Amino acid sequence: MANYAYNSITFVVPAEEKDIIDLEFLVTNINYLFSNVSTQVNDITQAISETYEKPIYNFDRRDNFCWICDDGVCYNEDYNEYTFDISIESAWSPVISRITEWVQSIYPNVSVLGLCEEPGFEIYINTDTEGKYYQTRYRLWLNVEDGDIKDYYCDSIEELVDYLSLFIDFDEEPKDLSEVQAKVNEYNESDKTISGIESAEIYEFDSEDGCTFAEMDHFIPQPKN
Repeated sequence: MANYAYNSITFVVPAEEKDIIDLEFLVTNINYLFSNVSTQVNDITQAISETYEKPIYNFDRRDNFCWICDDGVCYNEDYNEYTFDISIESAWSPVISRITEWVQSIYPNVSVLGLCEEPGFEIYINTDTEGKYYQTRYRLWLNVEDGDIKDYYCDSIEELVDYLSLFIDFDEEPKDLSEVQAKVNEYNESDKTISGIESAEIYEFDSEDGCTFAEMDHFIPQPKN
């Protein structure tokens, strides 16, 4: 049985008439297929590609759309952009890069940003380097003495340190993650239990998922288009 990765994905276009129309067509097609035909990523993406006579891509047959935004295309006034949000559950690995390759084979001006987590293999991805739509940079896991686990999402080093300061004394404000990690390692190795916290783990979100169609071809062979 596969471990599943959870991908939150945002399609983005500038506020230009042609690009908005392209995004609206994309949304209409995804919405119809998701609601009436299938939730499988292969079924939806390949049907759209065939309609536009574009290359066909194979995703893992276990990959599924699990949610699409009911609001359709939305305008972001802060960035003067139009967006559409979806969520995909994928087997083992992130699909942000592959969804990007697929959609840009049809609509080159549609950008894709996303967040992916697969805790079983410690995969944490955030491709939104500017933090426009996805701000999370770290995930903090705290192992509590009663056997419970607490976890927190943090958008910055400062926020991470705020949580850790409940049981770790930072003499000076850390300059980067390596300094924070050094203090956490020191605490974990000390066998101390302060505020009920036995140990802590920090995971940093990478900016690339590294799972393009070419890189995954050994596991998911691609058709000869």
